[in-house]
Amino acid sequence: MGTQIENSGEASEARADGLFARQATGLVRGVTPFSAYVLNMTPAHPVQLLAAGFFFAFALFPGGNFLLALAITVPIVLSFAYAFGLLTRLMPRTGGDYILAGRVLHPAWGLVSSIAYFIASLISMAYFALAVVNLGIGPGLSAVGLVGGSSTLVEWGNTVVTDNTWKYVLGIVAILIAAGIQMLNWRLRSRTIIWLFWIATGGVTLSALIALFTSHSDFINNFNSFAEPHTHIKNTYDSVIATAQKEGVATNAPFSFSNTVGMVGVLAIATIYPFTTSWNSGELQEAKSSKTAHIMALGGVTPLIVVAIFAAIFLNTFGTAFMTAANGGGFPLETPATYFFLISASTGSTILTVILTLAYLLYWPLIMYIAFIQPTRAMFAYSFDGLLPKSVTKLSSTNAPVVAIAITVVLSGLVLLWGIHSSLFLTLVVYGVLFAMVSQISVGIAAIVVPWRRKALYQAGGMRARFLGVPVVTWAGIGAVISGVFVVWMYLHFEQFGVGSVGKAAAYVGGGIVIALLFYAIARFVRRRRDGYDISLALSEIPPE
Repeated sequence: MGTQIENSGEASEARADGLFARQATGLVRGVTPFSAYVLNMTPAHPVQLLAAGFFFAFALFPGGNFLLALAITVPIVLSFAYAFGLLTRLMPRTGGDYILAGRVLHPAWGLVSSIAYFIASLISMAYFALAVVNLGIGPGLSAVGLVGGSSTLVEWGNTVVTDNTWKYVLGIVAILIAAGIQMLNWRLRSRTIIWLFWIATGGVTLSALIALFTSHSDFINNFNSFAEPHTHIKNTYDSVIATAQKEGVATNAPFSFSNTVGMVGVLAIATIYPFTTSWNSGELQEAKSSKTAHIMALGGVTPLIVVAIFAAIFLNTFGTAFMTAANGGGFPLETPATYFFLISASTGSTILTVILTLAYLLYWPLIMYIAFIQPTRAMFAYSFDGLLPKSVTKLSSTNAPVVAIAITVVLSGLVLLWGIHSSLFLTLVVYGVLFAMVSQISVGIAAIVVPWRRKALYQAGGMRARFLGVPVVTWAGIGAVISGVFVVWMYLHFEQFGVGSVGKAAAYVGGGIVIALLFYAIARFVRRRRDGYDISLALSEIPPE
């Protein structure tokens, strides 16, 4: 059907038995199980959850139980992981949902699924670039300045989070760093990813260990001693709580199951993506076994367990009412009430502040690298299938899809520019999740029907496991569809997410679907008219790797 292309070459089409099918991508590499685990775990890494949203959920959904919310999130994560993972076992091909949904359901719907996730990835990339500044560089400078007694660093921190030019410049630098990681040769790229993972993990673990051995009363005394010179309030700890309560923040609300479900919505923004490796699944050493699905599932569940443990430690030390108040608008210092800043303030160590801040900052290139994977691999697959020009498949000397990476940088930069000047950007992130649900529900449907719609493929995959007489992959698909619908319902039901009406959400997401279908129709028409064949034939074949 095709041959391996050279490292810096371009794809060409091959004719076999009258059908056109794309050649091997030339990107096939051996991804170790641990590297795959790291890639799948990174979107829900405790650094992001604990520093950029978890404690905010306490103020947004007072009375919600975080342990129960985490427990509810587990089956959602597992259903998505196994739907993607088991289909990846049948079709270990670079392209993710574009291949998984397109080859099982219909080529046009594979493109719809992929472009929906493409949009979600661009939104995520721009959000991460903005978060690097608003939640990382700015607060990091302020934290080091506050602990180290440098008003200059505090001023710099305030400047970068309030000046749009600095936001854009630093955001673009972050995007380029993530692109640079993509451009590295495979071995150096893998080592860089692992090192970033361990540094970020080490930072949050060190913070949790310090919190574990700091009593609640000691933290209050330490924090008040640190804060008094800045706030001129003797008991800043209690003042934070009182200020938030005056602003209407319920710091000691009774248990609410409804708000617990709302907390699941906050967690879902980061935790429901444990299948990152499906987009470079052709590169997995164990892609043709269920081990891939198990690694995806483990990558999704591990962060939830770690977050539960670390959150319990932090809440015991800092106090639930204080964390709710501090993240609800009552924090008087010139930096967010992140776990690493509170630990730094409690210890009063400038060196520790620098270490914890740097460990936190180095997480963001890792998650931005993850966000790069889907758009670049999707465009690569589109080009091989004749939907985009062949030049998109051009590889660098390090075997990186250089044209696809460049396009992703430009598009991400444009979304970042829009996001900086939009007051609705955080709401748009939720819309990004809604776009992603198109992909996840599509893959779920594909998993449901694959044993019958692609019977030969299913039988060749060696999956014989059944439950109650129904193939396990079908059960995973059912779970993914139910979970996807549940996630969509959450964002439409809770006004805190700012989605608005059902009609508004349908218009945004529906518009993306229409664009994808038009893209497919135009590409099919052009190729038929120019080259005299129907690309839907190639898009129905399982491509070689």
